[in-house]
Amino acid sequence: MIPLRILHAVPTLDGEELQAAQPSLLALARHGHETALLIPDTERTTTDDGRTILSYTPGWWGWVRHERRTTVRKVATWTPDLLHAHGLANLGTSLDLARRLGLSVVVTLHHAEEPYAARRLRDPLVTWVLVPTEHHRAHALARIGLARDRVAIAPLGVTVEAAPTASSLASSWTIGAIDPGERAALRRWLMAVAEVQQAGLPLTARLLTTDSDRATEMATASGCTLFCATGHDIAHFTAGCDVLALPGNRECSPLLPLTAMALGKPVIGIATGGLPELVRDGQTAVLVKAGDRDAMADAIRLLHDRGRRQQMGDAGRSLARERYSADLVGEALVAVYRSALGDAGVGGKAEITSAWRRMTESRGR
Repeated sequence: MIPLRILHAVPTLDGEELQAAQPSLLALARHGHETALLIPDTERTTTDDGRTILSYTPGWWGWVRHERRTTVRKVATWTPDLLHAHGLANLGTSLDLARRLGLSVVVTLHHAEEPYAARRLRDPLVTWVLVPTEHHRAHALARIGLARDRVAIAPLGVTVEAAPTASSLASSWTIGAIDPGERAALRRWLMAVAEVQQAGLPLTARLLTTDSDRATEMATASGCTLFCATGHDIAHFTAGCDVLALPGNRECSPLLPLTAMALGKPVIGIATGGLPELVRDGQTAVLVKAGDRDAMADAIRLLHDRGRRQQMGDAGRSLARERYSADLVGEALVAVYRSALGDAGVGGKAEITSAWRRMTESRGR
C-alpha cells in the first residue's frame, strides 16, 4: 500500500508525549511511512535520528498576525497526509493549521481529561481520539461526550528489550518511584520505604522528581534514606531500578508501567484509573488500595525476594511483547490513519475501534 506521511504535533522535544510516541514512530518508519514533528519554540530542524522538525511560535496575537501564515507554508511544503496531535497542549493551534490545509486530525489522550477539552475534541476535523484503555474510553464517552464511533483504543507502543537489565545482588536492591506530584501520596510512599529500611532489609530508594529539595525534606521527616534524580528520561531512570513504584492516587501516565514492563521491572502501583488494565495484578505488578501505607510497605517486602522480582519482570516483558510492542501498535495506528483518510480498503468504524484488540487477540491464539 502507499506509504503515509504523518505530521505529529508534540509540545516539547524531551516531554512525556514524545517519549511515549517514539517507539511507534520508529515502527512506522521501519514499515516505510514518513513522520515529521510539529513542535513549538525550538531552533532544531531535525531530531537525532534525522526526522524533520517543523517549529512555530505559539501565542494568539503573533499566531494570527504572521506566524500562522509562515507555519502553513512550512507544513504545506512537507505535504502531510494527516496530523496526529499527542495530548491537548497546542491542540487549538493544530486544529487551526489542519483546517487551513484540509487535513484530518487524530488525537491521542494519555490521561482521562476533564470536560474542558470537549469542544476541541468534538471538532469535525478530529476523526479519531485514541485512548490507552477501556477506562479512558468510558471516560471520553461519558465525561467528554464523544461519539462512540470516534474513540479507539490504541495503547502506547514500547520497545521490548532483548534481556532485562541485570538485577542487583539478592541482599541489596533498588526501588525507584516517579514523583506523583501529590504531597500526601509521596509522604505515604516515603514512610512505607522508611518502615522497610528501618526493619533491616537492605533497600535503596530513588525518586525521579522535578523538586529534589522538597522530596529530600519530606524524606528526612519520614526517616527515609532517599536518592533523588532529576530529568525527563523515564526509560533511563527505570533501567537503573529493580522495581518501579507509582505511588500517586491519581491515575499515572501509561508510559510509566509499560516502560517498566518492557524493561523487565515489576511495578508497584495504586489500583486506580487505567493501571489495572495495563498490568496484571499479582503477575507483573502488585496493586494496592489508595491511601494504604501498610499495603505499600507489604508490597515492598514481597518484592524483596529476588526470585519473585525476576519472575514478575519476565512476565511483564512477555506481556509487553504480546500486547504493547511498537510494531503491533504501529500496525493498529496505520489502520486508524487509513480510516481517517477514507481508505476504501479499511474496515468500518466498529472494526477500527477494536483494531488493536483484534490484533492482540489473533497474536495470542
